[in-house]
Amino acid sequence: MVMAISIGAIEQAIIDYGGNVSRVAESFGVSRGAIINRVNRSDTLKRALDEARDRRNENVRDVLYDMAISGEIPAATIFYAKAQLGWSEKQQVEHSGETRIIIEYADPNTDAT
Repeated sequence: MVMAISIGAIEQAIIDYGGNVSRVAESFGVSRGAIINRVNRSDTLKRALDEARDRRNENVRDVLYDMAISGEIPAATIFYAKAQLGWSEKQQVEHSGETRIIIEYADPNTDAT
């Protein structure tokens, strides 16, 4: 016997699992595709999935920001600078054979040509 899963139950699972559809499906013992099909037929579930993923992304942004400003993890600071501040890396090879990495900052408030 197949039991129908209510929209409310799926919506709550989407919230509980932060928009991870595979975990939602696993919690009900159904395939990921079954949950995706159900979500695609319901504006309520689409909205819940979008909101859960937005919250998850905000949490990641907050953690990355905290790591970047702490200075304890230079890679996080560099990534943040590239992704949010428009910094970029360029390699220059000198004729002497020396390779240097240059990080440039492009001010998003000016017109760069």
